[in-house]
Amino acid sequence: MIERKSWTFDWVTVISIGIPALYILLLPYFSYTSLGMYLPFARNFIILENTIMTTTAGIVFGYVLLTSIELLN
Repeated sequence: MIERKSWTFDWVTVISIGIPALYILLLPYFSYTSLGMYLPFARNFIILENTIMTTTAGIVFGYVLLTSIELLN
């Protein structure tokens, strides 16, 4: 028989770790828009344009998304 199991989503992890990682990940793309210079901490990250930081933020964001979805028994 097929059992119906419910899925859960860990909102606390996504909000506390995932959203800041997504913000750091998207900052280089925001620099090409008029909104880019008005975002908090944007000038510091845009001046550096550190690809290691954006790559790490992308990996962290992907890991958080994958681990925040769980199947309950």
